[in-house]
Amino acid sequence: MSPELWCIYHVVYCIHAFPAPKPKFVAIVCEDHDLWGFLINSEVHDFIKSSPVLSKLQVPIKPADYPFLRQVSYINCGEIFDFDEDLLTEKVANITTVTKTQIKKIIPTAKSVAPKYRTLITK
Repeated sequence: MSPELWCIYHVVYCIHAFPAPKPKFVAIVCEDHDLWGFLINSEVHDFIKSSPVLSKLQVPIKPADYPFLRQVSYINCGEIFDFDEDLLTEKVANITTVTKTQIKKIIPTAKSVAPKYRTLITK
């Protein structure tokens, strides 16, 4: 089955993780030849905390809404990445309507995300 938009997947070997590839949860939010999504982090990095612009692009998600989480985590809407379909095999949740609304509300302000993807996400 093909991966779905507005779903969260567990990627066992995420090459977009910094400083080295590791398992990550990703929120897939749009499609443009490849699937595109945001990384989910268990905490907000100090660099992001120090920037009011980047801090506003973090969408908190809670274990009560996403049982696969162990703690409150954050969808980093400040940087979007492409994912090959073959990496998106382990779907862990649908993105809730509330979270989707939050992402769509803040993404127009995400100047670090190309306009093309901001448009695809908000349509």
